[in-house]
Amino acid sequence: MKATIFSLLISYLFLMPIASSGADSVPLDFNNCALHGTYAYKNVAQDVASFGVIRFDGKGNASLDIRINGRDPEQKTTRRTLTATGKGTYEVGPSGIGHVNISFSGIAIKQGTYDFVLIDQSEGVASTVFAVLRDGGVNGQLVDPTWTLLQSPDHSDC
Repeated sequence: MKATIFSLLISYLFLMPIASSGADSVPLDFNNCALHGTYAYKNVAQDVASFGVIRFDGKGNASLDIRINGRDPEQKTTRRTLTATGKGTYEVGPSGIGHVNISFSGIAIKQGTYDFVLIDQSEGVASTVFAVLRDGGVNGQLVDPTWTLLQSPDHSDC
């Protein structure tokens, strides 16, 4: 029994560096083309929910159209739905981490920056993205949406 455990441990110690060396040597080389298309925007945090679409053109331009449902800060017992639209620019770094700066209209927040990481990809385009708004949302809450690819345009222009 001890010999078997020892053999497994030795095998693990020798095989792990070989198995992991391939993953470590693969360079990440993302760019703005990796974020290209129309994405569903979904966020639920601290009694506020938001949903809509966010679009990326593969060249660093973004736009969004979302609905935000939360408690009215002036009338604590009622809820309200706000429409926020915006345009901005984005950048994807080689590691798949990036940011998008949005100028909002329709809400009190006029500027916002989302930091994001590309999670899954298909055919060179992110299919799932996790993001966090640097500042709080309309009620000061955490905003950490997931963006899921709905429609990917022709990538010949990237």
